[in-house]
Amino acid sequence: MKKAINYHGMSDKAMECCARFQYSEKNKLLYDDMEINPNGLILITGNSGSGKSTLLNELAKEYGYRETIRVTDVEKRVIDLLECSLDETISLLSKAGLSEVPLFLTKYKDLSTGQKYRFDILYSIVNGCNKIVLDEFCAYLDTITAQTCAYNFQKLFRNNNISVMAATCRTDLNNFFLADSNYHIEESTIIKKKIGFNGNPFINDIQIKNGNYHDYIQFEKYHYAYDIDEEFYNEHKGIIHTIYWKDIKIGIIMYISPYDNIEAESVPEFHCINEKISCIYRIILSPCFRGLGLTKMILKESAKHVQQEFIYIFSAMAIYNKFVSRAGYIKLKPVDYRNEYEYRIVTEYERYKRKMTQEEILKAEIKLLAKIQYMWYARYCEIICKEMVFDFNSFFEYYDGVFDLTQIDALREEMKYMEMGHYYIKNNTYEEK
Repeated sequence: MKKAINYHGMSDKAMECCARFQYSEKNKLLYDDMEINPNGLILITGNSGSGKSTLLNELAKEYGYRETIRVTDVEKRVIDLLECSLDETISLLSKAGLSEVPLFLTKYKDLSTGQKYRFDILYSIVNGCNKIVLDEFCAYLDTITAQTCAYNFQKLFRNNNISVMAATCRTDLNNFFLADSNYHIEESTIIKKKIGFNGNPFINDIQIKNGNYHDYIQFEKYHYAYDIDEEFYNEHKGIIHTIYWKDIKIGIIMYISPYDNIEAESVPEFHCINEKISCIYRIILSPCFRGLGLTKMILKESAKHVQQEFIYIFSAMAIYNKFVSRAGYIKLKPVDYRNEYEYRIVTEYERYKRKMTQEEILKAEIKLLAKIQYMWYARYCEIICKEMVFDFNSFFEYYDGVFDLTQIDALREEMKYMEMGHYYIKNNTYEEK
């Protein structure tokens, strides 16, 4: 296949350049003729100037591929640019390595170049593109991010039956993009390489090691929820498992006990629950390592270091991502107290404060707190198959008199409901310890 120079519309200066160097179609052989299956995932590699972009553009025109759709309303936030449900939007963004809540709420114009590149691909898929051409594929990303994005995108393309032609000078992406066909251009010759699927290229280099609170601090900025202070961490016998890819820290898992040290020491029932259950309170991965299918293996490997018989996890992101159930965890009904009468005071405080005294509001909040804590206690007993010895009144009596009027606002904020996925598993390694 030869690429001819189009003389139409050339300036006199350009024509003079062609004449001076006797430049014509006959001596512009970019690559030999080739046979190609125009569907699936095609990766074209080669050094800069080798002609891969020219080949890509010619093939794109011949087989009806198009570039990604550009976002025009750059003032819109990322979460609002995808015209699908919130659940589906979060799921899609996570698969594109854009799974941080601050990113969801960022305006498109404020994304980095690499983030825009990833979003443009996703935006095109959502808007119906099924044949996409990607020149300079992942060229704007650092090596690790490029490799993780290449692997994430190939999954996204295959799951949505999208055909892609991509060109890049980065041959390191071959083993991550897992193209159906790889054409490497070398001195005007195209070398076709077949890439076999050898499983997840990241799994074998993942390690779980004992970590510490400072490892959590390193990754807390990537989590959507409030930060956990060291005092709370210590009071709940916090344990950190640090996740490594090769020698690079890429995330953490934080475990805590259901009840703090004082509660467990003063109430034997709570001590018994702490001995049986460990709660996963945070799972944080570096953004570029999300969506790779690593969490299932990470959860299983981490469980080997847990001393308790049961592991319990409650997570907002688990609603949109099935990583917990894929690891074998059993789904439970949420601890849901939104139908309790006292919860209306939390959600409609401005209305209720006009017809109730502050003392009455505080008493209602304490009653709601007791109901919530009773629900959690019942949940823990359910998991470990233990008969309950406390009822709602036990918790109300415990909390009554603990709070004063200055704590009304803080108590109300603490009890606002957050929708989460709830799961547990019996730790298969428990009996081996």
